[in-house]
Amino acid sequence: MASFLIIRASGEQDLLFSEEPTIRIGRLPQNEIRLDDPSVSRRHATFAHFGGHPILTDQESRNGTFVNGTRISSAALSRGDIIGIGAARIIYDPPLKGTVHSAGEEDAAETLIAPPPSGGPVQAASPPTELLETIADIARRSGTDRPLEELLNSILTLCVEKTGAERASIMLLNDAGQLVPCACHSTIPSSDPVAMSTTMARRAMADNRPHVIRVAAGSAGLDLSDSLCGLKTRSAICAPLASGESTIGVFFLDTTRHERHFGEVDLLFFSTLCALISEKISHYRLSEIAIEKRRLDAELRTATDIQAHLFPAEIPAIAGYDLSVHVHPCREMGGDYFDVFAVGGTFVVTIADVVGKGIGAAMLMSNLQAMVRSLAQQFSEPSLLLEKINADLISRVGEGRFITCFLMTLNPRNHRIRYANAGHNQPLLRRSSGGMLSLEVSGIPLGILDDSRYEAYETKLEDGDVLLLYSDGITECRGATDELFGEERLKALLDGASSSDTEDIRNAVFDAVDAFRQDEPYADDMALVVIKRR
Repeated sequence: MASFLIIRASGEQDLLFSEEPTIRIGRLPQNEIRLDDPSVSRRHATFAHFGGHPILTDQESRNGTFVNGTRISSAALSRGDIIGIGAARIIYDPPLKGTVHSAGEEDAAETLIAPPPSGGPVQAASPPTELLETIADIARRSGTDRPLEELLNSILTLCVEKTGAERASIMLLNDAGQLVPCACHSTIPSSDPVAMSTTMARRAMADNRPHVIRVAAGSAGLDLSDSLCGLKTRSAICAPLASGESTIGVFFLDTTRHERHFGEVDLLFFSTLCALISEKISHYRLSEIAIEKRRLDAELRTATDIQAHLFPAEIPAIAGYDLSVHVHPCREMGGDYFDVFAVGGTFVVTIADVVGKGIGAAMLMSNLQAMVRSLAQQFSEPSLLLEKINADLISRVGEGRFITCFLMTLNPRNHRIRYANAGHNQPLLRRSSGGMLSLEVSGIPLGILDDSRYEAYETKLEDGDVLLLYSDGITECRGATDELFGEERLKALLDGASSSDTEDIRNAVFDAVDAFRQDEPYADDMALVVIKRR
C-alpha cells in the first residue's frame, strides 16, 4: 500500500493510502488525486507500477509534472520524492519494510557500532503521523517568501524538536568543493552547533543515500571516527542534498543520548525532508541567479547606451566630401572605435581596434576616445599625437592591453591628408582614375612599448577618390568553409562600387560580409569609415 501526502496551495493536507494499480492525478472529479487548480490539466499525470517499480507519467499536461524540481515525462519514484503539479506538492511514500536497510540495499546504509545495549529502554522513533505533520508544516513554511538561512534554521529547530535529536546542521558545497555551514541548531549549550561527522558526510555524498549510525553504551573502545568521538554521538543520520544529478551538500542530525536511536521511520522522514530542502535551495539559487542576471543585464544596457553615445551623434559636414560610418560589435559592447571631429580648419579622423571584446575592450575604447579628443587640441601632427597617446596608455594600462589605431587629419581647403598608423589595417584608397592603393605605413600598436615612434605621411585626395578605413573584423570574417573574407574581396568590392555614394558603399561592404559568413556567428567587432571627395 503506497501513501501520498498531498499539500495543496491553501496549506490543506490530505494523506491518501491506496492499493489501486493506477492512481490518476488531475482536475477532473474522477481522479483518485483531484487538484482543483486551473494550472493543472484535467488528466495531468498517472502513477502505476511497472515491473515492480513505481512509475509517475505525465499525460502531456499543459504546465508539466515535476519530481524534486525537475520536469519529467516519466520517472521512477523513490521514497520521499516530491511531486510538483501546479501549486500542489505530493510526497510519495512506498510501503514500509519494517527494518533499517543495511549497507548495499537501495535507500540507506546503517552502521551499528556495537550491539544494542541489553539494559535500559531504547527510545522509539517519533510516530509516523507526527513526522508527516512536520513535513506538511515545513512544506507550508517553505512556500513563504523568507530568506533561505532563516527558513533553514526554522526547519532545523523543528526537526530537533520533533525527532528528539540535539543537534542539526545543513552544510553546502562551495565552489572549491568544500562543505561550509549554511544553517544549524543545537540544544547542547557547550556544543559547536555546526559540528558534524565529516566521515559520515563523505560517505553519504559518495553513496548518494542517507547513512545511519547507532553507537551503543560502552562502545568507547571501538573504532569510531575522531569526529564522532569528539561529538559524543550515540545516533546520527546524515543524508545528501541533491539538485538534479549533482550533490549540493548534506543534512546532519545527531544525539548524545543513549536512549535515542534513529530508525527507518526517521530515514523516511529525512529522505522526504532532504528532497524538500534540496528543491527549496535549488529554487533559491535559481532565483538568485535570475536576480543577478537581471541586474547585470540592466547594467549592460546602461553601459551599451553610454558607449553608443560616445560615438559622434552626427558626422560633421566637411565641405566637398561625403562620409559614411558604421560600427557593428559582435557582443552588446565592443572595442572597435571611430571618430570624426574638427580642430580649427582641419578634421581629425580616427579608427581603432582595442584588443579583446566585450566590456573590458569597451572601457579601454572610451579611454582612447577621451585621449584622442583631448590631445588633438594640443598636437596637430598625427605621428606626434599617436606618440603622446601611447605614452599615456603605457603609464595607466596593464600589460596585455594594446590598441591598433589609424589617425589622419583632412584639410578640406587643399584636400591633403596627413596620417600615421599604429599597427592598424592599412586603409584602401580608390583613385577616380582607376588605381587602387593601400596607405602602406604602420608602426607598433599603442600600449606595447613606451618609446614607440610613428612616421607621418601625406597624400592628396582627388575628385571622386574614395578612402576606406576598416577594422580587421571585416577582412577576418570567416565563412562556412572557414575561409577569410580577406582584403582582396574588399578591394574588388570597393573597385566595383567606387562610383556610388558613401552610404551605398558602406551598405555594400556589410551586405557582402553577411552573405559571405552565411549563418556563422560574428567573431569580432567591425568598424568602417568611408570618405569620398565630391
